[in-house]
Amino acid sequence: MDAFFASCEQKTYPFLRGEPILVCGNPVTRSVVAACSYEAKQYGISSGMSVKEALRLCPWAILVEGDPDKYQYVSVEIFGHLEAYSPLLEIFSIDEAFLDVTHTHRFFGGPLPLAERIQGEVEKRWGLTVSVGIAPNKLLAKLASGLQKPRGLVRLSAQEIPAILEVLPVEKLCGIGAKTKEALFEMGILTCGELGRADEKTLFRRFGILGPMLKKMGKGEDESPVLRSGGEGIVKSMSHVYTLPHDTHSFPELASLCLRLSEKVGRRLREGRYHGHGVTLTVRYRDFKTFTRQKTLARPLDDGYDIYRVAAQILKTVNLSPTVRLLGVGVSGLVREERQGDLFDEEKWRRLLEGMDRINNRYGEETVYRAAAFFPVIRKTHGFTEAGHGSF
Repeated sequence: MDAFFASCEQKTYPFLRGEPILVCGNPVTRSVVAACSYEAKQYGISSGMSVKEALRLCPWAILVEGDPDKYQYVSVEIFGHLEAYSPLLEIFSIDEAFLDVTHTHRFFGGPLPLAERIQGEVEKRWGLTVSVGIAPNKLLAKLASGLQKPRGLVRLSAQEIPAILEVLPVEKLCGIGAKTKEALFEMGILTCGELGRADEKTLFRRFGILGPMLKKMGKGEDESPVLRSGGEGIVKSMSHVYTLPHDTHSFPELASLCLRLSEKVGRRLREGRYHGHGVTLTVRYRDFKTFTRQKTLARPLDDGYDIYRVAAQILKTVNLSPTVRLLGVGVSGLVREERQGDLFDEEKWRRLLEGMDRINNRYGEETVYRAAAFFPVIRKTHGFTEAGHGSF
């Protein structure tokens, strides 16, 4: 996935699209850039850079607090979708995977049409772009996927691989980090072509058992199979957490935030066609001590207000005298496509929820929300957490 964290935020908040955004920790405290949009990358900003340095390069960049639960949810959904094309799916990271289509691509018109289909479906369903590399092995497929970002589609044939590797810098290969690159440079090895021709005994003396492997990598050889990942495609829980702009012990303020978080979880549950049997409330105090309590339900829920009512019951039992800095709401014990409540009343309510979901999917999260979620102290604008009057 291209600029995955930043792209997820631009999908969630349409006003961020086309803007240089920096996904980081709490923007108020200033932290490290976890990810940035392609608009920000044009200014030389990269992941791992301090926010202070990034803002020096682009003072008008917008800071957005990261939402790991959301990224994990989207990742699991997309990887689950990819399994329709081959059971051999190996998850490499939260935004990367290997898919072995050796025995299945012919059912989809070949490797290139299949790659184009995957790109189109992910873009249509999740509003995200992906880059795809096609090659005879994992090492080269990974290389190909990064050659033409964003929304790249590169196929490396066996005939053209030697010419590409001849001039390719060694650090472009996955698995060759800064220290290995430095050691190879000291040996006068700068390109993959030079690495592939290097003396194997010399490499062994310098790198041990990794030496022969490096030589194979220089020649574009990789015999490792695509190993099917186990269990990652199953969504077990969904949650949202929020770090307040100020510590508080105000129950009305925390209850309002609790409803806001519950609504977000409910929307994601409905999007994935899930219901949950357990509601969890997480409270982190000023001293970073964390309280977590769960309540198990007889019937599963996917309505944010129903989730809130359970979370609010738990909140009433929590000691708020040590001021609170973070609140989280989660739903676990997920099942798919179960219905709840009276059929007639539910049908009317489902139409209202689906209408809210369509509006928020189109115009941005929390464009429409329940009035009870309004609290005049907190609002979130353009990725910043601010004090003042306004709506979520």
